[in-house]
Amino acid sequence: MAEMALHRENDVDRRALFADVRRVVVKLGTRVVTAHGNTLNLAVIERLAADVACLKDRGLQVAIVTSGAVGAGMGHLGVSNRPRRLTD
Repeated sequence: MAEMALHRENDVDRRALFADVRRVVVKLGTRVVTAHGNTLNLAVIERLAADVACLKDRGLQVAIVTSGAVGAGMGHLGVSNRPRRLTD
């Protein structure tokens, strides 16, 4: 029971901490936006897009930063090993 009370206190602190936030930056790694075989995971991307839409509806500015382009490009090109140099 004490654990639940502590959890609620942390939630209140978290809400207070983020009360004045107006801009959110979301960093997504390759493993988040790609599926097996380095193809884009469209189901995950659709869920993320819906989440971002909800945040925007609440008045937040949202920026998404991702390294997933390399992984997705590997799948599109049929490359299985991650390139180490730009010329690869």
